[in-house]
Amino acid sequence: MAKKSIKAEDLLDLIQHDDRIIDAIMLRIEAKLTSTIEKIMDKLATAMMEKTEVIIDQKLDQKLQTLTAQFNDKISEEAKQNQHLRTKVDELETYQILDYLIIHGLTISPSVSPDENNGLHQQADLPGSLLALFNESMGLTVQDVDIVKTQLMLNKSKAHRPILVQFANRRIRDCILSARKGLKHYQVGGSRVFINEYLTHRNAELFAEARKLVKQKVLYATWTRDGRIFIKSSESSTDKPKKVTSMSDLPAS
Repeated sequence: MAKKSIKAEDLLDLIQHDDRIIDAIMLRIEAKLTSTIEKIMDKLATAMMEKTEVIIDQKLDQKLQTLTAQFNDKISEEAKQNQHLRTKVDELETYQILDYLIIHGLTISPSVSPDENNGLHQQADLPGSLLALFNESMGLTVQDVDIVKTQLMLNKSKAHRPILVQFANRRIRDCILSARKGLKHYQVGGSRVFINEYLTHRNAELFAEARKLVKQKVLYATWTRDGRIFIKSSESSTDKPKKVTSMSDLPAS
């Protein structure tokens, strides 16, 4: 037997006069809404967490990038200051040794002098050998008083040890340096004689590296003037010589 359908008017009347029906309806609605609200809140919480994490990550990245840039700027500035100080120190050292030259490949004549036991002692006559080179082989007029100090330098081969010479004034030193072209075909005992400027340790390293680049044809030429290093990239007249004060001034090989 089919259930009797309830008319809308009767249902409204029951709802209005029977609190139990209202309570039952409210419980059903509350159960449905609670589940739906919980799902919505979970989705909102997840979305907020993801957004918060993205914002935090972005801020951390920005802060890290800022700090990294500041750190790199600081390092770069300190490197520039250190480079500037090294250049100043090297300039001062270069100025202090401008009266010096180094002679390579010269055979030293011996000199004989009495020793403390009234015998004869044979020793290297550096000034005499140098004066013979300057005056007889190079056509200059250099006197004993023009040479302040001479010193044999270390040489791994122990043959023709380089001679470090300090001159009384810059004029004599520059005259000898200018006249060294006349030694191009001059040899002593089958060995070429070279006269070079005395360089600081740092400039000597730079000059050695520049000469390597010339041999590799990366550079056209390199030379020293007043203890400083200069390079030229090509033989073009428009290519101006460049002063070298650090390895960064040299092109990559």
